[in-house]
Amino acid sequence: MFPVMTLVCGTPRIKRRTRTLCVPIAMAAKTWGEQWWKHTGGGSVWEAMTFDPKLKLLYIGTDSAKSLNPKERGEHRGDELFTNSIVAVDANTGEYKWHYQTTPNDAWDYNATMHIMVADIAIHGATRRVVMQAPKNGFFYVLDASTGKLISANNFVPVNWASRIDLKTGRPVEMPDARYYAHSDGRALVVPGPWGAHNWHAMSYSPRTGLVYIPAMDSAALFEVGASTEKALLGGGALRIDHGFGKDTELHYKATGRLIAWDPVSQKERWHRNAELRVNGGVLSTGGDLVFEGSGTGEITAYKADSGAPLWSMATGSAIQAAPAAVMVDGEQIILVPAGVGGAMSNLSNYSSTPKSRGPARLLAFKLGGKVELPPYSYTEVFPKPPRPRADIELVRTGDRLFEDKGCSLCHAEEAIRDSGRVPDLRKASAQVHDSFAAIVLGGARQSLGMPSFAGSVTPQDLAAIQAFILNQAWDAYEAQPASGRKP
Repeated sequence: MFPVMTLVCGTPRIKRRTRTLCVPIAMAAKTWGEQWWKHTGGGSVWEAMTFDPKLKLLYIGTDSAKSLNPKERGEHRGDELFTNSIVAVDANTGEYKWHYQTTPNDAWDYNATMHIMVADIAIHGATRRVVMQAPKNGFFYVLDASTGKLISANNFVPVNWASRIDLKTGRPVEMPDARYYAHSDGRALVVPGPWGAHNWHAMSYSPRTGLVYIPAMDSAALFEVGASTEKALLGGGALRIDHGFGKDTELHYKATGRLIAWDPVSQKERWHRNAELRVNGGVLSTGGDLVFEGSGTGEITAYKADSGAPLWSMATGSAIQAAPAAVMVDGEQIILVPAGVGGAMSNLSNYSSTPKSRGPARLLAFKLGGKVELPPYSYTEVFPKPPRPRADIELVRTGDRLFEDKGCSLCHAEEAIRDSGRVPDLRKASAQVHDSFAAIVLGGARQSLGMPSFAGSVTPQDLAAIQAFILNQAWDAYEAQPASGRKP
């Protein structure tokens, strides 16, 4: 992003209003390491963009710098603006107005791309227009919408990377133990982990109750520098991140999901409801003082907005990730619920759905007095007999680690348990696929289908271990199904 924008600033023929880019670019350039373009990048916008019709501002949430290990991002770096920030620009001209950075010099993938809300709330007896966000790092922020000045911040789930947010400086007061790369062993247990305390799932605000309803996660991760010898796609460089997935995890942290009703004025929780899985759907709050949320286990539930008491629930048979929506049709209010595992969450099948909630993708509509029954759906997953025998257990364990380290799980899911979406479930790979494994993974035989070549980062020895792990997972799935359903 920055080299292009720097060139624009130096172009004589650029329009006058675009010259306003030069000021923030110069500001940002001072905060990145020497020759940063050789080492790093980041700051993309992949979720939150919110327009303020009163102030005519556009608020943009940005991603982290990459690689995650700051030591790989060049020398003499600073905050690396405008990563992990809310940036306000004039909606008509694009002129920079202000920014607020939630996690300077990030080391944990604490994006600030999550849902950005604008509201008028009463603070100390005066109504103020504010911007509110609950990013990955676990703190809830209330900012002045016109200036970006921090009004208040507090953690809404347990955190151990910072003790608080300093209201004078607006900066986090960090806990030194969280910066793994500064330790002699290169390790640290960090709460929350890179999946965040709140991810892309939409939160909601009710002006009637004055509460924000957050689909939150309490999770952790174990960071370790030097755990792999090749460049990992997710962490960048020799950085291993143990999210607690898989049989050989060293992380023993009970990750949970919850719906939190948060008071943005007092910065305290008013109520919460626990969830069976850590990943659940976005939230809708209505003028009827109801809060709707779907779950990874497939239920859509209505709660009382003031107390969290459940009022109604229905099992849909499909995990729900998106937020419900309310519309009016012929004078009747309809609640629309998109159900079905998909997108990035399908990479976390064991944590965002259950075997009973992996039904079809459907758009469900509800209204008061509705009497239509959900069409029945039945599907039994069938796994063919793997084309090769199980491998040595030590090779399988190595492959388990490499499957994460090399980024295989980014598309093929944690533990290779990919039971939804268009990316193949490797546990069902045929004899032909296993015979062509090297040609596919190293030779790029399926690049036209979206499978890139990993020749530069995966060795033949790595490949053998990864294939052994996949075959082991295939045997586990095959033997776990009833004998009557097994394919020869």
